Amino acid sequence: MKFCVILSDGFEESEFTVVYDIFRRAKIDTDVYSISGAKTVSSHGLTYAEFLPLSALNPETYDLLFLPGGKANVDHLKNDPAVAEKIRIFAAEKKIAAICAAPSLLGELGLLKGKRYTCYPGFQKHEYEGTRLDVYCTKDGNLYTGRSMAASLEFALMIIGDLCDKEIPEHVKDTIVY
Repeated sequence: MKFCVILSDGFEESEFTVVYDIFRRAKIDTDVYSISGAKTVSSHGLTYAEFLPLSALNPETYDLLFLPGGKANVDHLKNDPAVAEKIRIFAAEKKIAAICAAPSLLGELGLLKGKRYTCYPGFQKHEYEGTRLDVYCTKDGNLYTGRSMAASLEFALMIIGDLCDKEIPEHVKDTIVY
């Protein structure tokens, strides 16, 4: 199993870091792509370096796309046509995980229609023709959504609990004393 992440300047560092950490503890290869270049700055000013360029992302290589939140991050991703193209490919053929403001990217592309989802309060627009739930995280088909930074751990554990062998999420929970 192999996952990828797309982000840009303004991403919510806790949502990215906690989820990425849980994926790695579950022994899931996870590559990080940025549309902001070699150095990407989080929503609270931390500079991260050595992410891969979006142009190198081949969806065929991955099983799941993860989109962290952060309003500025989501605004940057929303304005990049290559990001929309990658999201559409994953939605049609693979799995997508989005947390906080990032589910709005899916909604803007019509991918929440008929789906149950959650997101940061206020980021749903006319419910995107889906059903927004007031829960920390939820799954509907190939779509995993999380509500906020506070949901990051539960969100990541839900994903690995669904996609990994039963003993892996239990081992991860034990190692983090969950």
